[in-house]
Amino acid sequence: MKFNYFFKNLTEKDKENAQKYLEKKIKKVSKFISSEDQEIGICHLTLEYHKKHNCYTAKVQLDLPFSTLHAEDSSHEINKPLDILSDKLIVQLKKQKEKIRGEINHKERKHKSIKEIKKEQIFEVVESDI
Repeated sequence: MKFNYFFKNLTEKDKENAQKYLEKKIKKVSKFISSEDQEIGICHLTLEYHKKHNCYTAKVQLDLPFSTLHAEDSSHEINKPLDILSDKLIVQLKKQKEKIRGEINHKERKHKSIKEIKKEQIFEVVESDI
């Protein structure tokens, strides 16, 4: 996966720490992405420090072949929004997978008659009781 970083109003030390921390967090997110999609995927991260409010705003955009995911969060600590962003991306990826699975199941059932589906469900119940 390719990473594009954009930092605003951060020191060099904060930039390096944020990059290292984000790469750790993206490893958790990448478990939900296939290896082919990881090679093609691009992650855009924007981390900005607001002096007036003394807070950090983090935005991430994950471009994958099947969709584009966005997440945004703000906090007074530099690592907190990165934690929340990774959690938000994981939730979005899980939703995408469930949606894709549902479409596949729907296509499979579409070609079967209602009687065939009911028979399959009955056999599944009988087999699970055994």
